Amino acid sequence: MSANSTYVAPVLPIDGRLGHLTQEQTVKLQQFWVRLYDIFDGKTPFDQTAPSSFKGQAREDGDGETPAPAKTGWFGRGKAASESNGAVAAPRFTGAELHKTFWKLTMMDHPDLIVLKFIRARKWVLDDALKMFLNALKWRIVERLDELVELSDVELDAKYPKFIEQMRIGKGYLRGADPLGRPMSVVNTRLHHKSDQPAETIHRFTLYLIQPLLDPVVASKFVFTRNNAELHKVVPRERLPIIHYEGLDDWKYQYVPSQEGENDCMKDHAKKEELLAERHAIEARFDAVTRTWIKSADGKNNVERDDIAKEFREQYTRMSPYIRATSLYKRWGVAVNGEVNWTYNVKAE
Repeated sequence: MSANSTYVAPVLPIDGRLGHLTQEQTVKLQQFWVRLYDIFDGKTPFDQTAPSSFKGQAREDGDGETPAPAKTGWFGRGKAASESNGAVAAPRFTGAELHKTFWKLTMMDHPDLIVLKFIRARKWVLDDALKMFLNALKWRIVERLDELVELSDVELDAKYPKFIEQMRIGKGYLRGADPLGRPMSVVNTRLHHKSDQPAETIHRFTLYLIQPLLDPVVASKFVFTRNNAELHKVVPRERLPIIHYEGLDDWKYQYVPSQEGENDCMKDHAKKEELLAERHAIEARFDAVTRTWIKSADGKNNVERDDIAKEFREQYTRMSPYIRATSLYKRWGVAVNGEVNWTYNVKAE
């Protein structure tokens, strides 16, 4: 840390976090899972439509998913676009579809880690937390977020013209993390010119950029600063590039194009299906154990659930090359084997 540093290290919060739950909080967690399974199983009625604020885009024919509404306006602030007969097909979601999307959301994390974020975000009011959680799942379906990790840069560029150009010029990217491991997103607003690319391209690029940051309580973590001096109080200068924000990290953004053969694993459909079946088996085991756990009256966590949850990380790391296209961060050497490691080239003042 620089001798002239003004950075003030935050205290890592543990209240309401996995591994630090009180008995009352654990009971709340159990109750949330009860409600969630009732919806996934179709036992409890719920609002099956998407909030009108969703932008979304129509799903492609034959994909077997619920159609999403086409809308105009940034992030769906405009009115829904009418079809030729003036009618608009409202999207509807089943509990089974939301269940499937939930497991895609968890990836390699403990499922409790995911749902606790929503519960904390709504101050342990379960009705509010459940509504927020279901809307988040619906939003992921409407926006087809899985597409952003399944398609390569070249495929995204073919589907959304000038997509690679957004990446090449460094319009937005992730770089580094604060000492608590929270990733930092850099957005160069001076490079944003709405006429330079189709509106849908910049919409998808924005989702591509923030996709790794989609934390349900991310809004509460934003800290607004007016100048570099204030920024240095929340982010160490050693983790900020020299060319930006008067940082000390000798680093400059460079887009590394897709490499030939980097996504060959995705062509091995037999292996992909084998790994997906393995993943679904782990999900089923976790669901079964959780359905038993939520019936326990002592409110204690279940060791077996935690043991199964640990399998997600190892299995997802093996499966990832078969279901996710290689990202810029993997080409940088930052995201490797399920781990993210940033390095900084600090120059002395």
